[in-house]
Amino acid sequence: MIVVVGQPFARRGPSGWVADGAAVRVAAAALEVGGRVELLGRIGDDPVGEALVLDLARRGIGHAAVIRSPGRPTPVLDDRPGGGEPLGLDAGDVELGLRYFVDLAAVAIVDPLPEAAVGTAVQVALAQDAALVVAVERGAPPPATALEGVPNHVVLEAPGPDGRPAFDRLVGRLVARLAVGVPVGEAFRAEAAATGWQPVVLAHPAVGSAGRR
Repeated sequence: MIVVVGQPFARRGPSGWVADGAAVRVAAAALEVGGRVELLGRIGDDPVGEALVLDLARRGIGHAAVIRSPGRPTPVLDDRPGGGEPLGLDAGDVELGLRYFVDLAAVAIVDPLPEAAVGTAVQVALAQDAALVVAVERGAPPPATALEGVPNHVVLEAPGPDGRPAFDRLVGRLVARLAVGVPVGEAFRAEAAATGWQPVVLAHPAVGSAGRR
């Protein structure tokens, strides 16, 4: 089981609302490689959110851990890169969502989370011997939470908006490889070579990278 933690957004397509955003792109890329993928995020309890969930189901992305927030609108992407206002997740949301799955093999955190929420994800990953991928915003420091105890983990620095779709595909494919036991260095090198990304920082014991094409 792969769980992608992040904000799902809705985007209006030719036939109605569809799911989009970094978390959805990562989940879709992981699904391409194989395995079961679930999304942990928050949406509004509204028709847009319902359409988003239906699109996730149509694409084979699990939504058992998608949280609905009454009285808040589902974030919508417009034509501006990075548009929409995330609803956010806290440590309690992350713990409840991740512990719902007893066969957890890998977790990908693709949007900024409070430090306590990242720490919770680390604890769950350790308890279930799961791999962990954390994407941080460009220029942001890595999480202060100690990740060294997680045997298979990687921290990646995301590029700007123009490069984000390709980066998300890399993250999704990488976490899918880690989920089946491929060592993090080997998995990263293979996927970086396949997508044209190059690591610019190496950190022990995993690869910390500001992806660059």
